[in-house]
Amino acid sequence: MVVNISLRAMLPAACTWSWTGNSELAQARGRAPWLVDAHRLAPLVRAYDARLDQQEGEIATLRHQVGELCDEISRLVKENEELAATSRSLQEHVDMNDVDDMRSHVALLLEENRVLLQREQDATAANTRVTASVNQSATDTGLIRERMAKLKADNSRMVNELLSLRKQCAETQRDLAETTEKLKGAL
Repeated sequence: MVVNISLRAMLPAACTWSWTGNSELAQARGRAPWLVDAHRLAPLVRAYDARLDQQEGEIATLRHQVGELCDEISRLVKENEELAATSRSLQEHVDMNDVDDMRSHVALLLEENRVLLQREQDATAANTRVTASVNQSATDTGLIRERMAKLKADNSRMVNELLSLRKQCAETQRDLAETTEKLKGAL
């Protein structure tokens, strides 16, 4: 409820009758001159009214902001209730057999990932050995060319195998991540 009462409306009629000469009249009656002299009272009344208008504007702005906050809080409470209901619904539908299956699938993926990583390390070590062998056998040009062609083919095969293993490893890691997320979601 906004109350807009002007101080001017509350002043007695005696305070507004004349714009001049009230100072002597007020002193003669024993009153302070600013209580009966409109020239002295008007700036105070205008300042008071301006301050009231300013505060009413601030109150209206704050009420609007509080309304917006209440709307946002209501929306968040509703969303929270919906999420809680969805969560309860999902928890009711989790089958422990599915959880066990997912756990065994995760274990298999981890083992497969370990094997693929070991193969990658072996292939890298073999590639390192082949490269070192090529560098050490530079004595016979004909043999070097022949061996080099063979080593390049082996190296290419190993690189292809390494790329294939990396691809399999990435797929296995992706499967592992998906299964882990499913397992986390199921729990």
